[in-house]
Amino acid sequence: MATATPEAVRVSSIPRITDSAEALKELRDGMANAVAELRVPELDGLAPICDHAEHPALRPYDVLIDAAVDDVLAQTADLLTEAVNRRLPWTWEPER
Repeated sequence: MATATPEAVRVSSIPRITDSAEALKELRDGMANAVAELRVPELDGLAPICDHAEHPALRPYDVLIDAAVDDVLAQTADLLTEAVNRRLPWTWEPER
């Protein structure tokens, strides 16, 4: 069964990210991934990024990044929620 295209979609506000465990987890993972993508010259010889979590010398670095993300997670979630809500309402209508 196909889903019908609505006449219009209007988003007036989004819930707080901190109210959703799944959204908060996704934000946390995304922030940790962003740091993992940075090139840190001192870590270059240890392991390629895909082996990051498995290399013994990198485990303490991962703990440091996890703690830093935890420090700013709630504030970042609130800032992101507020930034999106400032840009609303948002409306989409199909072309006629």
